[in-house]
Amino acid sequence: RAAIGDSLSSLSKNAGVLSLAIGVVTFAPYLWFAQAMAPVGTQTWELLVAYAVFTPVFVYGYCLASMAVGAARWGTFVLSRLITPLLVISGLLLLSVNGTSVRNVGLLLIGTSLIGLLFPLAQRAVRPAGPTRIEALKAALAFGLTGWPAGAVALLNQRIDLLMLTVMASKKELGFYAVSVTLAAVITGVAYAVAMPIRNRVSRGDHHVFPFATALVMAITLALAVALWLALPILVRVVLGTSFLPAIPVMTVLVAAQVPLAGIVMMTQCLIGSGYPGKPLAGEIAALAVTVCVILILVPRFGVLMAAHANLAGNAVSFSVLL
Repeated sequence: RAAIGDSLSSLSKNAGVLSLAIGVVTFAPYLWFAQAMAPVGTQTWELLVAYAVFTPVFVYGYCLASMAVGAARWGTFVLSRLITPLLVISGLLLLSVNGTSVRNVGLLLIGTSLIGLLFPLAQRAVRPAGPTRIEALKAALAFGLTGWPAGAVALLNQRIDLLMLTVMASKKELGFYAVSVTLAAVITGVAYAVAMPIRNRVSRGDHHVFPFATALVMAITLALAVALWLALPILVRVVLGTSFLPAIPVMTVLVAAQVPLAGIVMMTQCLIGSGYPGKPLAGEIAALAVTVCVILILVPRFGVLMAAHANLAGNAVSFSVLL
């Protein structure tokens, strides 16, 4: 709605109402989850409860960021993303001097995230104003519920290999794999950066732009993947140390997996911009099934490298279905 010119102040108010409703609906399940994860009264339980309390604010902040993207307020969006890590680094430095605890670090992350997410409200045009339109709320809710399953499964797909390896791999193997996932994800930032303005154009009816944009982003991602692959032996030695050299094969496969993932990101965002947020679900379910099956069958026999291959296979299947 922001991309096609709706009032940001009106959208901001509607987003606030929906965010509050989402927070109310999810509060009880979140408390149940907190009690299942940690004993009541522990620091971990307190942090989970804090996240439950601030869920409406987090959701509202994500809406504000999306509105800024839709309205092409790139400066606001970039600053809102930069503020949080800068505050986190400053806060951790202070805590390292005065003493840290799980509670203090957790509260620091919550507080700094909220500051960054709510930063767009510094602009008057984004502050909530105007009447609350029931029709707009219904339309937003219907659109969101249509896209939510695809988004939820996509999020699970991004981490299912790590989740399964927590019970299937040794701590050392899991550590190698986690570092490899983080390294590989760096080059996918290109796809996310380009997908946002392209989605805006698609929302305005310029559907012809996204096939070439998708192909171009995948080509750029491939070039970055090859460059990173060639640099891995030196990069790992200099940045991580020689003890991480055994992780290079896993890194190589996960870097390759980012190429189809770039296409998935582009096509998913363009489908959302076209008004079809539920369309990516079929590809995500197929990818999840392939990834889980490959990990269950091959990892116990051939090791964590097969989890990386499962990630690549899942991304390839999802990309094929979307295409």
